[in-house]
Amino acid sequence: MEETTGLFDEITAATTSGGSYGRLEMLFERSMTDLIAQRCGIVEVLVRLMEMENGAGADISGSDAGKCGEAMGSSSRKCFAMGMTFLGAALVLSGSAEGSDVARLLVSLVENHLLADNPLVYRQLRGHAYALRRFEQLLKGYVALLNGGGETNNSSKLSFLQRAVRCFAPSDFHLTIAHPLFVREAARCRHHSFALEVMRRPVLEVSPADTGAGIACFCSYYYEGGILLSEMECWDDAAAWLRTALSVSKCVASPCRREIQSRSDAWDGRSVVTTLVSAMKVLILVNIILRGEWSDKSERLTPQRFIQLFRSNDIEPYVRLLAASSQRDGKRWQAVKKHFETQWQQDGTESLVQKAWSRLKRHMVRDIAKVACRVHLSSITAALRSHSVLIDTRGIVPSDDLWVKELLISMANDGELVVSIQNVVENDNEEGHATEHPEQLVVQLALPPKQLPLPLGCRYEKVRMTSSDITARVAASGDVLKYLQNELQRCEMLRPALMQLVGPADFGGAPISQMWSEQQESC
Repeated sequence: MEETTGLFDEITAATTSGGSYGRLEMLFERSMTDLIAQRCGIVEVLVRLMEMENGAGADISGSDAGKCGEAMGSSSRKCFAMGMTFLGAALVLSGSAEGSDVARLLVSLVENHLLADNPLVYRQLRGHAYALRRFEQLLKGYVALLNGGGETNNSSKLSFLQRAVRCFAPSDFHLTIAHPLFVREAARCRHHSFALEVMRRPVLEVSPADTGAGIACFCSYYYEGGILLSEMECWDDAAAWLRTALSVSKCVASPCRREIQSRSDAWDGRSVVTTLVSAMKVLILVNIILRGEWSDKSERLTPQRFIQLFRSNDIEPYVRLLAASSQRDGKRWQAVKKHFETQWQQDGTESLVQKAWSRLKRHMVRDIAKVACRVHLSSITAALRSHSVLIDTRGIVPSDDLWVKELLISMANDGELVVSIQNVVENDNEEGHATEHPEQLVVQLALPPKQLPLPLGCRYEKVRMTSSDITARVAASGDVLKYLQNELQRCEMLRPALMQLVGPADFGGAPISQMWSEQQESC
């Protein structure tokens, strides 16, 4: 009890004296092990500090009680953020925060004091690496308490985390220790709009001295952002964020390697290397979903280099899936998928693996559209069946073209393909004998036009463009051309009158229709 009383005196003394917070930080860090074992004393000191901040500290004891009383009478609000952060983190690490009273105390501490609209909180913690790290632990404990308490107001929780992102940084472009936690919780609660508000602001500064967020936090933030975007099926954005997370791997052979290895508790006990390996796994699946192969041709060897760099064999099953997808080999894909079924479950990537498989047949159809604009439906069915990708979710191979026809219509509705399906009867006239073949379905294929990039987290709505839409556009273009030709004829009729007014030399000698024809030929 004497030790906690001494800490209380140190906290109040540091606050009233104008702030020797560096000394207070080192004192708390050295005595952290003893604090974790003193649950009752920590709770009592926290309650007294919170009452003092709220203006209810009538029974203040200790050597600086008089000074604090005078300070409370002033107009300036007192702040004990440094001491509260260490004491709250000690409660979280002690494992005694699961009790209802202690849990309510910690929630009140975070929401009403550390994340209150008080700029003094961040001023006390800024530049103190140990204090910022303890604040990160306290914030994670706060989220764990809310998630484990049954009914939770997710909007309220995310709003406080968003306030931590905003308040614990010198500017909106700094990365904070709250960024990855906020994005992960938004993804877990399916409140993607909350996260996108923050993710659309670019991170231009990573300053561990100012925010406590270093290379580990940077990697975690972009990894969690990539996971959220993949859940939203914004595949291009997800790939970009995961590549940014993987850019940290270039620091492994640099002086930053010391930090990477030392931050083994960088994110829920996961090392940065573990996060990088997870990001590579998801990026491989996202590339398969996007194009069926590695998107950037110059980075095809990246997964293999990654395996050699981190000596991780966990990526090998995903590399095998990528190889099977690149070759459009459905039989090989199914063999790899079945052999590593446990791996997908452990990594939590089952849904992405299933999504990648459902996209494989679509990649094959797009491959056909790149080399042929008109092909029989039966030929598409035969090509899909020969590559063993014509298998439904029950593992059954359809026996007719109906399933492929539905696939083409679905791709057209999703804007992935421009499709027109027609019935064609082919007649052969040889030596005067006409032979009629049965009707065959012929498919006209075309890739849709490229679209402009959208803001982060947005997707294009279904285009639903078919050949009839293109025909309508061509007809509309013909109407415009006809209107222009009529206007030219009217100008030609007015030409003699204009020549009488301005003279032939000034007006020019060539007819307007001739100039129009020359312009069309040049185009």
